[in-house]
Amino acid sequence: MAANGKVQVQVEFEGESLNKVEALKKYYGVESDAELVRVLVNEKARQLNVGPVEAITNDS
Repeated sequence: MAANGKVQVQVEFEGESLNKVEALKKYYGVESDAELVRVLVNEKARQLNVGPVEAITNDS
Protein backbone atom coordinates (compact mmCIF):
# COMPACT_ATOMS: atom_id res chain seq x y z
CA MET A 1 0.00 0.00 0.00
CA ALA A 2 1.17 3.53 -0.67
CA ALA A 3 2.44 5.48 2.32
CA ASN A 4 -0.64 7.76 2.32
CA GLY A 5 -3.12 4.91 1.81
CA LYS A 6 -3.93 5.62 -1.81
CA VAL A 7 -2.49 5.19 -5.28
CA GLN A 8 -3.04 7.51 -8.20
CA VAL A 9 -2.43 6.23 -11.72
CA GLN A 10 -2.22 8.18 -14.94
CA VAL A 11 -1.67 6.20 -18.12
CA GLU A 12 -1.97 7.23 -21.75
CA PHE A 13 -3.04 4.79 -24.44
CA GLU A 14 -2.98 5.31 -28.19
CA GLY A 15 -3.33 3.25 -31.32
CA GLU A 16 -3.97 -0.46 -30.82
CA SER A 17 -3.73 -0.16 -27.03
CA LEU A 18 -6.48 2.47 -27.06
CA ASN A 19 -8.63 0.16 -29.17
CA LYS A 20 -8.13 -2.57 -26.57
CA VAL A 21 -9.13 -0.20 -23.74
CA GLU A 22 -12.29 0.82 -25.61
CA ALA A 23 -13.15 -2.85 -26.30
CA LEU A 24 -12.70 -3.70 -22.60
CA LYS A 25 -14.90 -0.77 -21.54
CA LYS A 26 -17.63 -2.01 -23.88
CA TYR A 27 -17.22 -5.62 -22.69
CA TYR A 28 -17.49 -4.66 -18.99
CA GLY A 29 -20.19 -2.06 -19.61
CA VAL A 30 -18.28 0.84 -18.08
CA GLU A 31 -17.90 4.35 -19.43
CA SER A 32 -14.96 5.81 -17.54
CA ASP A 33 -11.35 4.75 -17.71
CA ALA A 34 -11.13 4.85 -13.92
CA GLU A 35 -14.05 2.44 -13.59
CA LEU A 36 -12.40 0.06 -16.05
CA VAL A 37 -9.22 0.03 -13.97
CA ARG A 38 -11.28 -0.64 -10.84
CA VAL A 39 -13.11 -3.53 -12.56
CA LEU A 40 -9.88 -5.08 -13.85
CA VAL A 41 -8.13 -4.79 -10.48
CA ASN A 42 -11.09 -6.32 -8.66
CA GLU A 43 -11.39 -9.14 -11.20
CA LYS A 44 -7.72 -10.04 -10.82
CA ALA A 45 -7.94 -9.73 -7.03
CA ARG A 46 -10.88 -12.16 -7.07
CA GLN A 47 -8.82 -14.59 -9.17
CA LEU A 48 -6.02 -14.34 -6.60
CA ASN A 49 -8.47 -14.76 -3.68
CA VAL A 50 -7.81 -11.24 -2.42
CA GLY A 51 -10.67 -9.16 -1.01
CA PRO A 52 -12.42 -6.49 -3.08
CA VAL A 53 -10.56 -3.27 -3.77
CA GLU A 54 -12.29 0.03 -3.12
CA ALA A 55 -11.31 3.15 -4.99
CA ILE A 56 -12.48 6.74 -5.05
CA THR A 57 -11.80 8.65 -8.23
CA ASN A 58 -12.21 12.15 -9.49
CA ASP A 59 -12.78 10.82 -13.03
CA SER A 60 -15.61 12.68 -14.69
